[in-house]
Amino acid sequence: MDTLAKSMQKVVASGDLTSGGLTRLEKQAPTLGAQLAKAAGVSQSAFAAMVAKGKISSADFQNLLYKIGTTSGDTFKTYGKTAEGAMAQIRGGWTSLKAKLAAPLLEVKNSGMASLSSLITSPVVQNAATSLGNGLAYVANMAKKGLDYISAHKKKT
Repeated sequence: MDTLAKSMQKVVASGDLTSGGLTRLEKQAPTLGAQLAKAAGVSQSAFAAMVAKGKISSADFQNLLYKIGTTSGDTFKTYGKTAEGAMAQIRGGWTSLKAKLAAPLLEVKNSGMASLSSLITSPVVQNAATSLGNGLAYVANMAKKGLDYISAHKKKT
């Protein structure tokens, strides 16, 4: 669907629907040309002739797409049966699945972070951290004193 959307964007940006643009669109949505012709009220060959002569502006194209979208649910069904269409459906499904999987995890993460934040700032943890720091400083000071003693009393060789 992404490629189809990009092709449609190119048509709109170019100002006119060209024969090459119509061909690209029909490769991705095989019934689109027939649906555009039907929305324009002409035969498919007459529509192709109008496109070849540059008679379909990007505004006309958008209006025809709007008509198709409101009148025909079958237009893009064939696209869904192509490999590209199937990949687009898989990507869309995967994106939806990821969002559904992530929502509860995000809630757990948020509540877990809030709990961790309140735990870290609690007086008990703060006092324990201070005590631990004092204990580590005492151990480090004792190790220094031990190294100082060894350094002062080492044998000179």
